[in-house]
Amino acid sequence: MTGMRARHQAGTGGFTYLEVLVAIAVLAIATTAMASALEQVRMAADDEERAAIAEHLLHDGLAWVRSLPRLDGTSPVFGSESGETPGVDVDDVDDLANVVETAPIDRGGLRHDAAWRRRWTVESVRLDDPDIAAADGSTTLLRVGLAVAHDGTEVATSSLLLARTP
Repeated sequence: MTGMRARHQAGTGGFTYLEVLVAIAVLAIATTAMASALEQVRMAADDEERAAIAEHLLHDGLAWVRSLPRLDGTSPVFGSESGETPGVDVDDVDDLANVVETAPIDRGGLRHDAAWRRRWTVESVRLDDPDIAAADGSTTLLRVGLAVAHDGTEVATSSLLLARTP
């Protein structure tokens, strides 16, 4: 009898296969949940970084527009003047009309990768109702729009009204 008792007690010290399988399943579920949570955190951080870069490009562009002359003193032409390369030879605000910058360079000289794009719109608007567009150059009020996109998706937009004066 003592021999049977010794064998029985020796067998109760370990885990059964079922207990081991349950433990492995619990660990697998916990690991999967943790990996999923980490991926969500990483994606949120990427989204925050993308939003911060978009805001930087947006505010940088608006600051640039505010620093440009409102009107080219030598030419009454709306948009790029003769001999100017659109988006390159920008010497007044209306030269930005319909310009798209891919891999934009901010005013500090930092070039952003080709996934980024800034799209400019410049249009004359009615003085009595700035929500209504007027013929290009026909009024002294301009609406400048700027949209910042990443991989083709608009991330930030803004517009401002400027008086078109020399």
